[in-house]
Amino acid sequence: MALTLPLVMLFLSTKASTPQLAAITTRSPRIAEVTVTQVHHSVLKTGKSSSHYESEVTATALGGGRAGKGTLRLEGTLKTPERPHPGDRSPGLYAPDDPAAGGIMDSRAELRSLPAPVRVTGSGAPPPSMAPGGPRRS
Repeated sequence: MALTLPLVMLFLSTKASTPQLAAITTRSPRIAEVTVTQVHHSVLKTGKSSSHYESEVTATALGGGRAGKGTLRLEGTLKTPERPHPGDRSPGLYAPDDPAAGGIMDSRAELRSLPAPVRVTGSGAPPPSMAPGGPRRS
């Protein structure tokens, strides 16, 4: 039990030190729903009690530029319970003013747990893409 806290802290510090997270969080980051437009690569990661897919994807998000208008094209990593497909939606962490920084896509809870000040848009409920039964397809 005493080992649990140090492992959690190590995990969080590892997440905090990624260059992508640093690039996103230095620029007015936002958590909002993104739509997968292309899946480049997917790998099934299996652990002792669970498994998930980690996929390199291209996604689109609303809200580019200071006016909050336009569509952004983001490159990033998506974690899902099932293999993702174009049209799937997921919460994403990105910087609307810097789409070149890419996006990190995971559950809202995971994205909120990242050690950075983040503006959350949309409802607080998890989107259908992260609900039991898999991603929503358009």
